[in-house]
Amino acid sequence: MTQHYMTYNNIRLIRTLRRISAKQLAYRAEYSQAYISRLECGKRRLNTEVLYRIARALGCSIHAIINPNITSVVKEITTVEEQKPYNFSERMSAISNVFANE
Repeated sequence: MTQHYMTYNNIRLIRTLRRISAKQLAYRAEYSQAYISRLECGKRRLNTEVLYRIARALGCSIHAIINPNITSVVKEITTVEEQKPYNFSERMSAISNVFANE
């Protein structure tokens, strides 16, 4: 798996974990929904500005997006979200769905 593919997958994973739709992410990052979709599919290139805007919109660090260690990404995101009540099985199901759609 290439670094770029992992980065695109991390965007989708973090968005799913945060329960943010592609439409909401697009609005928050000030991009079109089509752009976000193409970005998550790896059809658009990332640059520093895009990474910054996506990270800000997702409420995470740029490091979480580019980190190749998926376990660290999930841990970072769920640690931030610990204050919010969530169902563990629902969260794991969301993660499984991200990888099932590849």
